[in-house]
Amino acid sequence: MKEFNWSKATKPPLEEYFPADKLDRARYAIFLSRLLAQEGFDKSKPDDEQKKNYVLNLNAEWGAGKTYFLKRWSRELIVDFPVVYIDAWQQDYSDDPFLTVIAGIIKQLQRQAKFNITIPKSAVSMFKAVAPAIAQGLTKKISGIDLDELHTLLFSDEEIEDDQKQNSNKLTGSDFSPAVKALAQNLIKDHEAKNKSVEVIKAKLADWVNKFEEQEDKSLPIFIFIDELDRCRPSYAVEMLETIKHIFDVKGIVFVVATDTEQLQHTIKSIYGEGFDAKVYLGRFFNSRYSLKRPALKDFLSVHSDTTKFE
Repeated sequence: MKEFNWSKATKPPLEEYFPADKLDRARYAIFLSRLLAQEGFDKSKPDDEQKKNYVLNLNAEWGAGKTYFLKRWSRELIVDFPVVYIDAWQQDYSDDPFLTVIAGIIKQLQRQAKFNITIPKSAVSMFKAVAPAIAQGLTKKISGIDLDELHTLLFSDEEIEDDQKQNSNKLTGSDFSPAVKALAQNLIKDHEAKNKSVEVIKAKLADWVNKFEEQEDKSLPIFIFIDELDRCRPSYAVEMLETIKHIFDVKGIVFVVATDTEQLQHTIKSIYGEGFDAKVYLGRFFNSRYSLKRPALKDFLSVHSDTTKFE
């Protein structure tokens, strides 16, 4: 892997201007590139020992320059590797992190691949949030639908109390109307269809990995950078991590998730409560963590008072 030289500002025709790196962080990018290239796709290991995806948490406080670092690093890698950069905060208005990621992957990899990058519409459509909250909650059940729980979700507490006063026996499946049973059956079908869609998408991703391996001007792994996740809505941030870990767990793909990790932990606690161990929870999603230290005040002011772009 070639060395990175960030000592000078970038020049046209690059899409985005980058000032000179006065914090000498190109060396960190080189180190991480070599680490992730080996962890993400090691040809010396047999297939059964290959990791699925590899997820690195790039941790940095506000002002440490993680977005500059991430963008400039991705611009270096795209010369030799398939690269996707996603600003999660800009897509925060979306209710579906999966669609955010898959749309970014398709759009950006289409410009880099010498083969067709598409996913069947039927597979993607299953992930659109078209069901009410009750359906979304129930489709998370792996083993099917519990009708007693369905009844609890369908009706208010007052309605349930009135019903229980009239009938002291526990509700069973026979107590439900045909319409409610039909709803449960449809939810099960939707859940099964979504699982099939996940498998279709994983197969497509694996196919793209194989084709990029054969493409002469690209090496593996595929690098996917997720920026600004700590600025997103709490529910969106959590769902994004779940999506990365469980849907995109395909070997040959590396995720770099840039966050102020302490702030992200506060985000997690806003959902699960202050007593929740957010640090341990986040450890489920990341294979490793690398922290960019906040620069000294003198260096910080030097970086943010750069005037070369106006010369």
